[in-house]
Amino acid sequence: MKIGIITDVHSNVVALDKIIQRFNTEKCDVIICCGDIIGIGPYPEQTVQYMMSLPNLICVRGNHDHYQFRGIPDKITESEKLHHLWIKSLLSESSIIFLKALPQKAEITVEGHTLSVLHYAVDSENRYGFVKNPTKNDLDELFSEVDGEIICYGHDHKRLICQSDKKLYINVGSCGCPEDDKNIARGAILNINKEKINLECVDETYDVNEVVEEIKRLNYPAAGEILKYFYGVK
Repeated sequence: MKIGIITDVHSNVVALDKIIQRFNTEKCDVIICCGDIIGIGPYPEQTVQYMMSLPNLICVRGNHDHYQFRGIPDKITESEKLHHLWIKSLLSESSIIFLKALPQKAEITVEGHTLSVLHYAVDSENRYGFVKNPTKNDLDELFSEVDGEIICYGHDHKRLICQSDKKLYINVGSCGCPEDDKNIARGAILNINKEKINLECVDETYDVNEVVEEIKRLNYPAAGEILKYFYGVK
């Protein structure tokens, strides 16, 4: 079975489309998304609707998806709050229903291998236990309550493929936030065939200027910070 993996699309339907085209070319049987479909980018409604159109999709919710129906947290800046309210004003009822139905975690079994899909590890109070540049020991501790032998996650936007003694951890990196990569949409293809597991990281180039210009045109809340930190526009 071929599985296309993405995470942190962040309202960048242009990058998403490039990755999905690659997955279709490679004839992926299933697409996994590790959350954060929305937030940051300029195309929230279009991105959710695109995700909804994908067959054989396994998708979990990220924190940005979660904000739209569980409330915006107090411990963020005023511009971030306004940004999330701006997103909510653009989402259709069907998009909200889709996001609301996303689970926090999903598990599938392929050829006897169990895959756990989640946005990131959470503690007993449902808070993210974030670790910068985690080692394999950090990951084993973070995801100690997760059963899958293969764990697909996201959240920190950094690609990290790590095999510990216990589990294979797959973070393919953000699909929609190129940062210093400028025009790269990230993903991966996991091929599980009987006893053989192969992972191919995928980097697809796209017209990031189209996205940057749309952010500038809309000039929505936190646009300046977003361009700087998530699109590398100084």
